[in-house]
Amino acid sequence: MSDLMKKIRKNSTNPYIDKLMDSQLLDRTDLIQTDIPALNIALSGDVCGGFGSGIVTIAGKSKHFKTLFALEMTKAYLQQNEDAILVFFDSEFGSPREYFKSFGDATDRILHVPVTTVEEFRTEMMNQLEGLSRGDKVVFMLDSIGNLASMKEFDDAVSGKQTVDMTRAKVVKSIFRLITARLKLKDLTLFTINHT
Repeated sequence: MSDLMKKIRKNSTNPYIDKLMDSQLLDRTDLIQTDIPALNIALSGDVCGGFGSGIVTIAGKSKHFKTLFALEMTKAYLQQNEDAILVFFDSEFGSPREYFKSFGDATDRILHVPVTTVEEFRTEMMNQLEGLSRGDKVVFMLDSIGNLASMKEFDDAVSGKQTVDMTRAKVVKSIFRLITARLKLKDLTLFTINHT
């Protein structure tokens, strides 16, 4: 490393600053492989690949097994990391316990977090991300972001207002701006289910 590069690195307060080729944040060697080869191809372009940290969104029509695909990926994560935890943010309450039977003993490592608004999810997710460190073995799943109302939508419904909610889209964009980089920095994965 050149003296100038060392000087720049010393001037930084960023704990992740590193030479590009040495950056641990760009490393894709720790992919989690699922038991479904076609799913591994879809996630990484490699039959022996899988998923890494960051956000994986599964979008589709109702009753097209989006949740089961996400559960297959979270199960693979829990199987590869015996001390890992799944934080399951649930806004639909449509995933019966039977869906989780294939997890075996890993069901004891699943936290169920009911959420009803995008603001509630944002707060819960940010609290988790701020409290976790790189190396903590946690995977997140939100089923589904499409089913979360905004607080304004809720308040309007309670008060009988018929106005259109223009805040929800802004809050959803805010969520992804806030969490995308933090997930990568902490080597964590979030699976989101959405409807089309």
